[in-house]
Amino acid sequence: MKKLLLIILVALGGFNLQAATIYVNDDATGSNNGTSWANAYNDLQVALSSASSGDEIWVASGAYIPGTSRLDSFTLQNNVALYGGFNGTESSVEERDIYYFNPTILSGEIGTSAASDNCYHVVLVANASGSFFMDGFYIQNGYANSGSLSGDGGGMSIQACSEARIQNCYFRDNYANFGGGLHVRTAASDVEVLSSIFVENEAIEGSAIYGENDFYSESNVYYLNVGAEGITFLETNVGMTEYHPTYLENTCTDPGCQFIAGSSGHVMDFQNGILWDNSFGGAS
Repeated sequence: MKKLLLIILVALGGFNLQAATIYVNDDATGSNNGTSWANAYNDLQVALSSASSGDEIWVASGAYIPGTSRLDSFTLQNNVALYGGFNGTESSVEERDIYYFNPTILSGEIGTSAASDNCYHVVLVANASGSFFMDGFYIQNGYANSGSLSGDGGGMSIQACSEARIQNCYFRDNYANFGGGLHVRTAASDVEVLSSIFVENEAIEGSAIYGENDFYSESNVYYLNVGAEGITFLETNVGMTEYHPTYLENTCTDPGCQFIAGSSGHVMDFQNGILWDNSFGGAS
């Protein structure tokens, strides 16, 4: 009976019997097939397109761009775990040094030095039935300044998912109309943002995070983000659980603005946070 069940699950694509670790290093000079650090893919987009459910992608330090068009993004794949922060010799995820020695940078800086021609979203999640995991990346220089979806989530736009966990990521220097660092849309369910840092992001509403659906946040740091309304902004009736956050030297320019702002009916569970030297509407 167990053997029959196994055959059925494989036939239906229930899981991958040959789950693999796929390696990416922009400095690798081997076969460029992703099978080892020596033969790592140079292009993260190629690794993403070759990954199957259950695979892990390990990305060495370096700077990676999603393409040459403003519409290009690193689109996460269903049930594929994405890890950054490697130096290109590790044999386990635990050996990484994420922030200081091996920064793995995903950048929307694709054109001139002006931000106006950068990618709308550096990272995109857009599969309503998908599960996504991302750990250990710098996400920077997204510029979502257009209309509709292209105005949401300069660093990352989570447009649809069944679950997503973002942890140990560093969102910096991103801009959007809504959600400079990260935007969570109504079709995005069960989103968790853990142990991540939001620095110098900017937006009209939600300079760090804009939420259209409930999400969970723990041990995140918000520093030097600037926006008209809210470091974090919640839509009507959206709930947010925020444990152990640090809000430090952020700025909201509108009078009466709050560090967490939103429409009516939203529910907050805020515990054990640090608020220090933030400025709202010209007052600290």
